[in-house]
Amino acid sequence: MANIFRPAGGGSSSSAVGDSRFNLSSTPNWVIPGAGSPLSITTVPPSGNFLFYAPIRIDKAQSFDRIGTEIVTAAASGLTRLGIYNCDTDLQPTSLIVDSGDLDSSTTGVKSATISVTLQPGRYLLAMVNNSNGIAFRCIKAGMLAGLLPTLGSSPYVIRGTLAFSYAALPSTGPAFTAQNSASTPGVEYYALLRLSTP
Repeated sequence: MANIFRPAGGGSSSSAVGDSRFNLSSTPNWVIPGAGSPLSITTVPPSGNFLFYAPIRIDKAQSFDRIGTEIVTAAASGLTRLGIYNCDTDLQPTSLIVDSGDLDSSTTGVKSATISVTLQPGRYLLAMVNNSNGIAFRCIKAGMLAGLLPTLGSSPYVIRGTLAFSYAALPSTGPAFTAQNSASTPGVEYYALLRLSTP
């Protein structure tokens, strides 16, 4: 099986999680474009000062007005940044599309930033970095298969790309991830979510 999500030096899924039109509220739903079916929702405390990438796929032009996440466990002076990157054929990040700016993570709840982005058909990366090991996020594991580790083993499923990154504004050219986190069950882990402005 080809690994479409591999570290530097290495080379899809259909439906979105969520649909803004299937909604009784005037406020649109959050979505993960092209991520396939949701597999689980968990609380995850990812390491602070690491940059995490998760792939999405856009099948038709879509516009988004917010990028957000949910803080389940807060940390004093906690901050989080979310972003969207273009990517190459190896799903390594290239140019930055949007940076959320600092999202206060010292209190719990949904944290989001206003954006105005239209993504054309293609593949992109959602990015997340935070400044504290004490912050825990609502994590959605969705059915995009990002590949199996070359070594296989009991935890072969790639769930995200990552690299050490001191908390700061997201770079205009995304730093390449140098490691793949893996698990015993399939699915990519998403911390960042998008909100459709045009269904």
